[in-house]
Amino acid sequence: MRQLAGTVAVASILFLLASVSVAANEIAATARSLAENVLGRGTVTSLTIADQGATVLIRWESATWRPNLKVDAVRDGLVAEAQLATGSILGRLYTVSKIKFSIKRADAMLASGENNRSKGLSLTFAASLGGGTYVPAAATGQPARSKPAGGSSSTAKD
Repeated sequence: MRQLAGTVAVASILFLLASVSVAANEIAATARSLAENVLGRGTVTSLTIADQGATVLIRWESATWRPNLKVDAVRDGLVAEAQLATGSILGRLYTVSKIKFSIKRADAMLASGENNRSKGLSLTFAASLGGGTYVPAAATGQPARSKPAGGSSSTAKD
């Protein structure tokens, strides 16, 4: 009887682990599709599900970066990408509460950050883009600002 109980317990655990794996695969596929609907097909280069489906770790190639753009325009484009891509995931996948992301171009990291349901978007720019952070309007009560490290602020466009 003990052997049967042990076998049932092991089978139950394996079933639960398989269910979590299937759910994580479904979340990953949906998150990738949602992000690529905003950014363009093939832009998501890495996507992982963590914390039993509550966190998405995602990396993508910038859809807005152009070599001829001024730094402020690049920063504004990256903020827009981050808001739209992560917002589309959070808006559709209710089990996801946090998205950690990085945006790159070729081998260069342009920005990284996080969007979560309680705190909203935070974005840190690479030194090549002046460094600093993006501070959303909801967090400050002021218009949204993109703050370069050690420099003045420029108003971010929505």
